[in-house]
Amino acid sequence: MVAGIRLKRSRGSGNLNVTVNVVIIDSHPVTRIGLCQLLDKMEDFCPVGTTGDVAEAFDLLQALQPHMLLVATNLGSQIFSLGKRVGSHYPAVKIVIMADRYDEDDRRMAEAMGMRGFLNKNLDLHELEECLVSIALGSTSFKSEIKVPPKNRKTLPTNHPLSPREVDVICHVAQAMTAKEIAKNLHISVKTVDRHKANIMEKLRLRSQIELVRYAIRKGFVEP
Repeated sequence: MVAGIRLKRSRGSGNLNVTVNVVIIDSHPVTRIGLCQLLDKMEDFCPVGTTGDVAEAFDLLQALQPHMLLVATNLGSQIFSLGKRVGSHYPAVKIVIMADRYDEDDRRMAEAMGMRGFLNKNLDLHELEECLVSIALGSTSFKSEIKVPPKNRKTLPTNHPLSPREVDVICHVAQAMTAKEIAKNLHISVKTVDRHKANIMEKLRLRSQIELVRYAIRKGFVEP
């Protein structure tokens, strides 16, 4: 059971009547400080702890028993590992991801793990508060995909069998990025990158990464 609920003054329908305790997880100290300052300006929310480490995040969850985890995507695939663990032990805790990008694969995985939403890091204070209140009341917020294309990508071809995530991967591979670099940039695991590359090569009947790069350039996924 999640503790720490504090009753507030009576409010109208659709508003909270509790203070929502939030733990912030982000690998950048400046971002953690900024999010704390934003939450301090919101009547319904109280930051009770911050960390940049996923392992410590679970310890904080056990110690502080917050109602919500606000997580940054620069923690990569660790977010989903944390989400699975939290969902197993503390299903009432609402996990919200602050993102500068995500795609349909990320959204499906997050929803399957019971996460409550992706929020654009570019939201203003009023929009952020509205989204967090909605999530605290039981809704989810997976509004629009936030996509940031790799460097040098131009208008992409449409006559190919690849999924949107596979397009991201082939564009990164064609820019001579390693699997580790691709994983970090796309916020997925190295194993997932390797799986996408194998699927791409199978779909396109390619035999090597060199052929994959040549295909990406020839078809216009990246500039030569």
